[in-house]
This record gives sequence, structure tokens and C-alpha cells, in this order.
Amino acid sequence: MKRRLLALAIVIAFFGASQSRHLRLRPPVDSLDGSTRLLPSSIGPYRITERRWRNELGNSLVEQGAIYSAANGASDVQLDFQLHSRMEHNGAGCYLAQGTSFVAQQVRAVRTRDSGATFDISFFRDNDHLRLVAATECFSRECTETPLVVWGWRLPKLNLDTLLSPRRDPSTPVSVVIERAVSTDGWRLAEQRLLAEFERFAADLDLTTVRHLSAPE
Repeated sequence: MKRRLLALAIVIAFFGASQSRHLRLRPPVDSLDGSTRLLPSSIGPYRITERRWRNELGNSLVEQGAIYSAANGASDVQLDFQLHSRMEHNGAGCYLAQGTSFVAQQVRAVRTRDSGATFDISFFRDNDHLRLVAATECFSRECTETPLVVWGWRLPKLNLDTLLSPRRDPSTPVSVVIERAVSTDGWRLAEQRLLAEFERFAADLDLTTVRHLSAPE
């Protein structure tokens, strides 16, 4: 039990530090070398904005992402990658570490432009806003997520060995975050609309390059 508590404390601290850096750092666009393949100028009707970042988190880990916006009035979409990751990473853990109110979670197979991926989809409530966080791990042949139930909360399967040792099977964690204000229609309808919007975005998301990055050397 003590080992389990220590492992959970370490991963929550890591997620919290990663998220705080993500919120603080916004490097110039011209510093995003090699980002075009991961972050194309458009994904379906969504076009990339000037809100892009590349954060070096230490030990070769790089967080790279961008905000996409659609002209049809849809919510902005945040697309984020953890490059050269040596441990499993679920983007929802960052919001959990911040104390954001957890609402619901589901694991869903979603159609993507290249084929498909399995996402761990979580919903968080922040005052009158609802946030969807969809996370997956892209390996060389597939993108999938296998969460573990911990005290009613699902987290990637973690233990001290995976935290302290390099991974045998390389992967690139991917997260998609969408947020919207909740109208008088209620939280349930807002959840359904966020999920539908995520599926529309994912349908034009090509994860081929991400899988190639995860191929063993």
C-alpha cells in the first residue's frame, strides 16, 4: 500500500509540474522546429492559431502543442504531444492534480483520419465551464489507452518500476482538450456536445506521424 501511495504521489506531482509549465511558457512560433508534421496548419475545418508552444521538460521530454480554432463558432481545441516520453502519461492527470472537479469518464474507440484510436475521455467541471480531456498513447502500430482504476479514478497503469526505469515499449502520449461554457440547457447536454465536437475533430486527425515517432530505434 505504501508503494502504491508513493507512486500515485509522484505521478500527480509530475502532472502538476507539467501542467503549470504548460500554462506559463509560450515560446515564439519560430522556435517550434519540426512542428509542421505534428501540428499541421489545418485539421479539417480547424485552423491553427498563434497559440503554439514547445516546452523542454527535462530528461529529453518535450511537450509540444497548439490551439486550433474553427470558423463555424465551435470551441477552440488544444492538441498536445509528449515527445520522447519514458513513462505513461494521461493528460487528465494534470487537471486532477490541480483539484479540478471530476465529472465522468469513459474509454472510447474513435475514428481518426488514418484509421482509429482508443481514447480515455474525462470530463471536468470548472465553475460554469465543462472541460473534455481525451488522452491516448500512440505506439508504433496503434494508439490506445488502458487506464487503471485507483480509488474510483482511472489512471494509466503505474508503479515504481515504470516511474524509475525507461519504458521498453516507446510511445507518444497525445491529448485533446476542449472546453465550453454550460448554458441553461444543462451539464448533460454540454457533455454530449463536447463529445460530438471531439469526434468531429478526431475524424480529421492523422496520427501516422505520431506512431512513426514511437517506433523502436
